[in-house]
Amino acid sequence: MKRVWHHPEESNTGRRYWRSLSEYANTPEFSEKLGREFDPGLAGETDEQRESSRREFMKIMGGVAALSGLTMTSCRRPLQKIMPFTKHVEWVIPGKPLLYATSMPRPWGASPMVVVTHEGRPTHLQGNTLHPNGAGLDIFAQASILDLYNPERAQKPAKRGKEKEWRHFQKDVSGWIADWKKDGGEGLALLLNPSRSPTRAALVTDFATACPKAKIFEYEPVHQRTSAAAMDALLGEGVALLPKFAQADCVFSLDCDFVGLDTLSETATRDFMKRRAPDKKGEKMNRLYILENRYTLTGGIADHRRPLAASLIPVAAALLAEEIGKLSGDASLQEAAAALAAAADAKLREWIAPAAKDLFENKGKSIVLAGPRHSEAVHAFTLGINNALGALGVTLEPLKSQLGYKPAGAAELKADLTAKKIKHLIVLTESDPAYDAKDIFKALS
Repeated sequence: MKRVWHHPEESNTGRRYWRSLSEYANTPEFSEKLGREFDPGLAGETDEQRESSRREFMKIMGGVAALSGLTMTSCRRPLQKIMPFTKHVEWVIPGKPLLYATSMPRPWGASPMVVVTHEGRPTHLQGNTLHPNGAGLDIFAQASILDLYNPERAQKPAKRGKEKEWRHFQKDVSGWIADWKKDGGEGLALLLNPSRSPTRAALVTDFATACPKAKIFEYEPVHQRTSAAAMDALLGEGVALLPKFAQADCVFSLDCDFVGLDTLSETATRDFMKRRAPDKKGEKMNRLYILENRYTLTGGIADHRRPLAASLIPVAAALLAEEIGKLSGDASLQEAAAALAAAADAKLREWIAPAAKDLFENKGKSIVLAGPRHSEAVHAFTLGINNALGALGVTLEPLKSQLGYKPAGAAELKADLTAKKIKHLIVLTESDPAYDAKDIFKALS
């Protein structure tokens, strides 16, 4: 039997509300459909017809299930014969999770984390709140555990595009080491990812000492070389700036999504958002200005946001530098920015002028950031603005890298490969440069 819906009686007092325009029109067609659970086209079916259709449906689904049972037999997990432990692994209890503390290398340093493992297999990552810089992990750190189970992950060493067994690799390396020691590593090169790890820096330094003629290259597909170049030129080689959002009352972003994709430190989002809702009496809420060419997480929480084409970000940076130069009396900053700032229109000037005034009024408690994708000139203007605002050493903490060696870049690697100066290239990067930097390895093909 079909179900008939019993609607409550309408009240005769107060306002009347309709669930649809059809109910408001109260047409005969609507009245005829009202109360039916199924489509009117099915209303003419008898109970026997409906029961027959149900039986047909069950027959079809039963056949599908039977066929799937035949075809899915080959999808079982492969059977492997394993030998039991003669001596059990220490601390490992089947079915009981084992936790350990570690860190994950990031562009700004490292993310402290706690890893949950079962029988030696990592299954979950979480932030290490006992670490001084510990916080909740972002989406990229949480998803990084999937890399360990990626079927495309390299399982064996490869030589000239062909996989080799580890014993073959060890045999080859043992033979090469003798030759490297004789000529100090002539023709040997390492290709690494940029890293601030002191442990890796010590290992690479020892390698460079043992093989002084060997070359060390660094490569990363998504890089921040323009920012690093500006800092090397203005602050000295190997210096990086760590934003301190907990001390910043006013923040200006030049297309820098520091809450989302352009995270600048492990605690950046936490420190910034804490100032959005101060919990201390008398503490001010921070203010955020942002210019961006797309809608981002940072733009979504900004107090003042203006969409701006990416090609105009350098103009905006120059205009802001000119305004800050006028307010602070920095003639050199004004002079450097004047030519590019002249291209700004009146509306952009009208928007940036009060923002520059707000930044200067919070001198020593303000900060200006630029997105990593922008040119060296934009980052140079940003450093000049922060210097005029007294941000260096207060809201921007300088950090000196102590690598102990100076790596070369991808351009130098390409030149050496083309000139046949490299006999052995050992690639230890996280990414696959043969895939996303094919032009570098054309000389090897």
